[in-house]
Amino acid sequence: RAGWQVDADLRYVSELESPAVPAYLTADLGTTWRIRKGLDLRVSARDLFDSHHPEQTGVTTTEVQRSVLLTLRWEI
Repeated sequence: RAGWQVDADLRYVSELESPAVPAYLTADLGTTWRIRKGLDLRVSARDLFDSHHPEQTGVTTTEVQRSVLLTLRWEI
């Protein structure tokens, strides 16, 4: 069935001491257009509040950039 779906995610991560990562608040937003059964077009944006922020990845930190993603999903 054709239609639209919108989803949003708001998350807060508290400060970490080791490795040092400051607290941050961020949001993701996405919308999907179901063109027809088995065919979806989605656009989503991640980390909307800052252009970048550090995140913990195991024992180190990684600088995560804001991103926008366009996805076409086709089920046969």
